[in-house]
Amino acid sequence: MQGARVRPYRILGACNPMLAHRALTADPQIGLLLPCNVVVREDDAAVVHVEFMDPGAVLELVDKAEVTSLASEVKQRLERVMAALASAGRYGVLRAVSAREARRLKALGRKSAE
Repeated sequence: MQGARVRPYRILGACNPMLAHRALTADPQIGLLLPCNVVVREDDAAVVHVEFMDPGAVLELVDKAEVTSLASEVKQRLERVMAALASAGRYGVLRAVSAREARRLKALGRKSAE
């Protein structure tokens, strides 16, 4: 929409090449599922949110032990980043979004657009 005011919103690409390579080696078709995005957005109350998709929730679609192990490692790394951000005290909401919650939010977005 031209001229529409939108709250600050950024999508950051946060893929780790070494971890992505491990995932692609385990399953060459996994590229579409890699949870590489981190969203930083401001809500209407000017609270900054930092959110990422829970890697385990997405990568469980690939039923392979090496991918499950990798998803756990990636989640631990992202949680360490979130802990560092929380200790800096600059962000209001820090969370991992589960696949279930992502589907719920998507459905709510569709209803509000109607």
